[in-house]
Amino acid sequence: MDINKIVKNIDTEKKFPPVHLWNPKICPGVSFKIDRNGNWYYQGSIISKHKLKLLFASILKKENNKYYCVTPVEKVLVEVDIAPYAITSFIYNDGIYTFKTNLDYSFDLLANEDLKVITTSKGENIPIVTVRDGIEGFFSRSTFYELVDHAINNFDQNGKSLFILSNNKKFYLS
Repeated sequence: MDINKIVKNIDTEKKFPPVHLWNPKICPGVSFKIDRNGNWYYQGSIISKHKLKLLFASILKKENNKYYCVTPVEKVLVEVDIAPYAITSFIYNDGIYTFKTNLDYSFDLLANEDLKVITTSKGENIPIVTVRDGIEGFFSRSTFYELVDHAINNFDQNGKSLFILSNNKKFYLS
């Protein structure tokens, strides 16, 4: 991967490169990983530079439930423990929730996003939301508890399903 070429082609205004148009062959022998805390690793070493993580996040693509870092000429599998993004905070304004991620990206919870709770093989329940282009984010525990606090008085008729309302759409938390 030529990092300098990638950097030159990335718009700093949070417009993402058109990775959906890029379909190169898999580049073997390269190891990327995002752990359950949102830490990024390259070849087994943690990526500590935030700007470098932002760069790699900008070229993420999800295909067949797998994540890849993609350039026009290379495609590298990214092993992801939970999801690439971590939701670290939110604001609620004019009936819409806006979530902020650990990778300096914010997005509104609108009708085309999905919010669900998954259960891991260890029996953990983890809330997940679609961040962009099918790419998911998991909620930090404190952020999810704050979201539940917002939803505490919202129950469906059966009285069991807790939800938040964003852009006039119900998003279930349980």
